[in-house]
Amino acid sequence: MRGELEDMASYRLRALIHIEANKVRVARWYDKKVKIKEFTQGELPWKLILSIGTKDQRYGKWSPTWEGTYRVSRFVPGNAYILETLEGEK
Repeated sequence: MRGELEDMASYRLRALIHIEANKVRVARWYDKKVKIKEFTQGELPWKLILSIGTKDQRYGKWSPTWEGTYRVSRFVPGNAYILETLEGEK
């Protein structure tokens, strides 16, 4: 009985090692396809609208997913940007 439990524990440990190795492999594959985009001060990016609860009932599934126009005014640590709106400017 004790030997069977030890075999089961070693089987589970090997399975855990395989799962962790697969996660690392999938992360490497995913990271190859990610394109890093960095903005400089003064650029005009679009802002992503998160789709949870923000869809306009008038447009239904045709609701916009981006809004703009904004200008990058400064950088914040952690790859974040402070945006300012351009509606007041010409």
